[in-house]
Amino acid sequence: MDIRIPPHLDCNVLVPVNANYNLYFSNTPQSDDDELLEINTSAMKKIALYPGLTNLSETTKD
Repeated sequence: MDIRIPPHLDCNVLVPVNANYNLYFSNTPQSDDDELLEINTSAMKKIALYPGLTNLSETTKD
């Protein structure tokens, strides 16, 4: 199932367990720059998403 979270809004998504979900989100209303989280609810009942969750910091060693 695909779910798109509107930009700049908090929302609660209630879904049945033991299923796969694609959560799309972005900071803009356009759908062409959406980020995707694939979540399977078989192992958990509650998932907390927050800004910056998908940001990966790049570190370099000198």
